[in-house]
Amino acid sequence: MTMARRTFFRAAALGGAGTLVSSRHAAAEWTPAEKANVQVVNDFCAAWATSDVGKITSYMSEDVLFRNGATPTPMKGRQASFDRITGVFAQYPKIVFEVVETFAKGPIVMNERNDWLDQPGAPRRLIRVVGVFMVRDGKIAEWTDYGLR
Repeated sequence: MTMARRTFFRAAALGGAGTLVSSRHAAAEWTPAEKANVQVVNDFCAAWATSDVGKITSYMSEDVLFRNGATPTPMKGRQASFDRITGVFAQYPKIVFEVVETFAKGPIVMNERNDWLDQPGAPRRLIRVVGVFMVRDGKIAEWTDYGLR
């Protein structure tokens, strides 16, 4: 019996998807340190909804490097980050980081997010983001956001 080309490709795609799903579930569990690092990043992301810049930056180390994208020069230090974030809240008084998925390996935590920015008199703005964080001693030591298109 011959198999129709469409049936063959459909079966192959479903089999491949099954392999991807099963391999993902077979991934190693996070270590206690990785779980702690993820918690720091998740708490940091949740703090944005409070609009409290002091609380947000409290999750950062004193010498944090913050990059908004791959090319800009990083902001260095908690105070520079505080000033930058304060400026963002001046334009967008309400910001919510919606974490979609999180990955962790050692001190590196990456998340896919929907960042929702509200500005008076304007439609709510959505920015899809991948955030890459380096956590050291329970604080975010490096943070880089990459916008998705």
